[in-house]
Amino acid sequence: MEQPSRPLRADRTSVMLTGVLHRQNQSHATTHRVVNLSATGLRLSGVEGLRIGEMISVTVGLVENALARVVRVDGSSVAIAFVDPIDVEIARKRRRDVGAVVPRAGWLGEMQDAYGKH
Repeated sequence: MEQPSRPLRADRTSVMLTGVLHRQNQSHATTHRVVNLSATGLRLSGVEGLRIGEMISVTVGLVENALARVVRVDGSSVAIAFVDPIDVEIARKRRRDVGAVVPRAGWLGEMQDAYGKH
């Protein structure tokens, strides 16, 4: 007997990243743990109130506002599929510009460049 066809998805890799979820018609974004990631989607934990089929956008790593659709909801875990594939390597890069405080004095300032001027 032939099995019904299922859409293929890219292999997902377990990660420890943070994703920022932007919901339609809401002015604030929420931050969640990214459990796994692929070029075609990801899974977030700690999410409440999303419905299958809902359109959202996600920022993860250096990938900003990737448009996606909710495809599965399991308790507080949500699987999403990106409308357009993302570059996983760029998504894995950590955002160093968010909330970073750059020391300007003392030995901490010198740590930024181990080969700096002496």
